[in-house]
Amino acid sequence: MAVMRNSQGRFAVGFHRVVLVLLRALLFTSLLAGCGGKTASPTPRTALTPTLTRIPALLPTRPATSTPETQAKVSIWTSWAPDELDALRSVIALFREQHPEFEFSLSYYPQDRLLDAYLACLTSGGCPTILVGPSTWGPLLVERDAVIDVSAFIDPQLQNDLYPVAWAQVISGEVMTGLPLELQGNVLYRNSTLVPDRSTQLGGLIGDAIALREETMQASVFDLGFYNSAPFLAACEGSLFSPDGELAVAGPTGLCWLEMLGTWEKAGRVIIGGDEDRSAFVEGKSGWLIDSSLLLGTLTRTLGADSLTVDPWPLLTSTGEPLKGYVWTENVYISSRIEMGDLEASWAFARFLFEPESQAILSDPEGAAHIPAQESVTIENSRMQTISAMLRSGIPLPIRPDLADFIGPIETLINSVVLKGADPQQGLNVLSARVATPTPTSTPTP
Repeated sequence: MAVMRNSQGRFAVGFHRVVLVLLRALLFTSLLAGCGGKTASPTPRTALTPTLTRIPALLPTRPATSTPETQAKVSIWTSWAPDELDALRSVIALFREQHPEFEFSLSYYPQDRLLDAYLACLTSGGCPTILVGPSTWGPLLVERDAVIDVSAFIDPQLQNDLYPVAWAQVISGEVMTGLPLELQGNVLYRNSTLVPDRSTQLGGLIGDAIALREETMQASVFDLGFYNSAPFLAACEGSLFSPDGELAVAGPTGLCWLEMLGTWEKAGRVIIGGDEDRSAFVEGKSGWLIDSSLLLGTLTRTLGADSLTVDPWPLLTSTGEPLKGYVWTENVYISSRIEMGDLEASWAFARFLFEPESQAILSDPEGAAHIPAQESVTIENSRMQTISAMLRSGIPLPIRPDLADFIGPIETLINSVVLKGADPQQGLNVLSARVATPTPTSTPTP
């Protein structure tokens, strides 16, 4: 957490510096005390989000209360699912018991429209005070000067309570883009009806997949697209990028990684992108699925609680290191198009989202079922516990504006080597030649 401890007062720039200097003392002395009397206490995500069974309508603005007089407004835009919206309404109601003078409005947008709508309001007006969205939006929001740098607002309790992997998802260059509210990422699901026992070694999993194919005459489908396979470099004791931001898949690490990916092809059928793996798993034709933690509820309802299992990542036998998945977060962003009084109210509510009573609502397995980004929040549900452990130890999704420049070439490499049998070293050489690595805005590692 060295990055966090050294960041105070360093990130504010331009317009944000004025806002932060004016509000820092006010927020820490009066705001936090007002929230319960406590002192310092991917493919794009649309491809990873389960289909909603019902689309909630836009929520009307709550009428201002007449007594006490309304002092500020908090408006929230989000693409959360119905259960999540219900939980958020409950948190708002709890907060308004302490702050009846604040007026709230809550609006839903489909995931594929939310970011565009927010970017449009930057010029046309009518922006919310709070935007809730994935961490992958951070670099673009910073580029458009669309959010406030919140680094100077962070109190010591919250700073120490949030997991390092979560903090990594709100740092874009020298700006702290928002607060990481929920851990999300890719995990390993297993159909325990088809495959009763978990294999702790990747070799054992591959053997189980071969046996399942021979028994059922159907091959399990594995998606080795960028977002699933790139973090597997950790099992080869490597990473996608070096500390200075250069692509780091050449040499023995890259060869180990490509050889490992090739074993999945022997076990079943490998695809690169698409939903075929998800469909096969849901239909009971595939024993495993590498996919988003957000699908836990959908898959549980579809397969049944007795059949769906979440397994810790297996170990790569040659190195003894586990495979890992990418981790990202759902963030609370504070709009830069905000009045001073509304900023005070919006930050007070943003901070309240991390209080124990709020987290109890948001992490309820029968409701929103969020995986908390906070160490202090206890999870009782066994599947959520497993997912939480996998995400806490996962690989932070690189928060850099040029990430898309690497995805196509890396997936071409996987396709040529794993699916078409090209020479791995030659494939790595071609990748190095294709990717001209710019000097990126670095993402500090906690």
